[in-house]
Amino acid sequence: MTRPTPILEQLQADHRHLARLLFVLQAEVDRLHAPDGEPMNLEMIIDALDYLQDYPQQCHHPTEDAAYERLLEKPLSASQRGMIDRIEREHGSLEVLVKDLAAEFGRVAQNAVVPAETLHSKTSHYVQALYAHLRAEENGLFPLMRDLFDAADWAAVARKLADRSDPLFGAHKSSFDRLYQHVLATEASA
Repeated sequence: MTRPTPILEQLQADHRHLARLLFVLQAEVDRLHAPDGEPMNLEMIIDALDYLQDYPQQCHHPTEDAAYERLLEKPLSASQRGMIDRIEREHGSLEVLVKDLAAEFGRVAQNAVVPAETLHSKTSHYVQALYAHLRAEENGLFPLMRDLFDAADWAAVARKLADRSDPLFGAHKSSFDRLYQHVLATEASA
């Protein structure tokens, strides 16, 4: 068993950040049913969905995929191999869900009429699916990596990765600064 490495620590940090963003996304969409009538912040929702389409697909999932590829070189049980395969397939289905969700909110931004229940239902479905996916990785695959990887394995994974910082929670927030401030404010008021 190896100590956590920078790669695994980054994956776990990404999961914490994604959970924070999912909380904010769900809170915004829950306003559709709020008795006080406070409107959802469409701009923040669209920014959140832009981030959820970009960062996981461009950086987080490729990191996980490189690690999972290395895991498949290890002696694993059939159920462990099946878990890796299922979780890798979930990356694709989550990408489809978030693109569909972004399209729905994009229609709202273009003044199309989209039923509130459709927005709420699709958002809740996506949020719950991503939470379940994160738990499966945290409880199944990350422990496998900790148990089976040595320094050479982590170095092999690192060689496959492009250096890309997180545009929302990293040091250079730039285009997502408003969203980051909104995440902080929502967390502070929760």
